[in-house]
Amino acid sequence: MAATGNTDAATDRVGPPRIHRHQWLVVLRAATRTRRGAIGLSVALGVVLLTVIGPFLAPHSATAFVTGPFAPPSSEAWLGGDVLGRDVLSRVLDGGWLLLVIATAATLLGVAVGAIAGISAAYFKGWYDGLIMRAVDVILAFPAIVFALLLVSVAGPHLWLLVVAVAVTHAPQVARVLRSTAFT
Repeated sequence: MAATGNTDAATDRVGPPRIHRHQWLVVLRAATRTRRGAIGLSVALGVVLLTVIGPFLAPHSATAFVTGPFAPPSSEAWLGGDVLGRDVLSRVLDGGWLLLVIATAATLLGVAVGAIAGISAAYFKGWYDGLIMRAVDVILAFPAIVFALLLVSVAGPHLWLLVVAVAVTHAPQVARVLRSTAFT
């Protein structure tokens, strides 16, 4: 059969080229078609937007003493005051972007470490597989908060340490899923 366009190997017919969509776009589009998905996506986008523009909307400096310690909400400080008398709303709006960056970095690092561990265990098999997966099981045995407190007590309070603690506690789940997927 002579064809001038693209052919589909399964049916051996001529037709328009197949469009390959990214899987996450398909899932996102399906989620927005439901009421819950649309509301959830709107809330998530609203939070991200608020963290990006929050520092510009803050009524006061995050370090300015605006009210008395533990002051209730007022017209001057809408969410009240903290232990030193700083405006809580200004501090939340000013610090939201940092939390978003820390969460993104911890997630990316946790997925990368978990992927390396899980795929390595599936690839090497045998003795190496057992060693890697038992190390993953040991990390899973510790509660996440205990592990984070242990790291902070040893190395001190640093933001990068928080990223590492969250990444290490999430990597075992990724490793187990990728190892089991690689074996199938």
